[in-house]
Amino acid sequence: RVVIRRYGIIRDVMQNHLAQVMALVAMEQPLSLEARDVKREKVKVLRAVRPLDATRDLIVGQYDGYLDDPTVSNKQSVTETFAAARLYVDNPRWAGVPFLLTAGKALSEKLVEVRVVFRRVAGGGRGGA
Repeated sequence: RVVIRRYGIIRDVMQNHLAQVMALVAMEQPLSLEARDVKREKVKVLRAVRPLDATRDLIVGQYDGYLDDPTVSNKQSVTETFAAARLYVDNPRWAGVPFLLTAGKALSEKLVEVRVVFRRVAGGGRGGA
């Protein structure tokens, strides 16, 4: 895709698409399902995302053969075609819970999923929720 070659997987997929999905999963219940109310809650989540520590919470790479692709004009390109990030939302509901965002091109399998793992919390009563 031209967008990945120009901007990389982070700006193309993670910043746009995955951040939106993360915000939908993490947002509080909006006052209504009207666009402005949903947007308000998504923005609250995105503003609460802790700044990324790229040395601890980010892995990037480029698949073998990317530079051999005839559509890649810059043969010295360092454009990332894979990225995995661990993000944290600094609010009471999500304190200490990592959100793992991963995207890549030319991987062994095509996969799109949102996985939520619920765990019991101390004093959570029925089912821990």
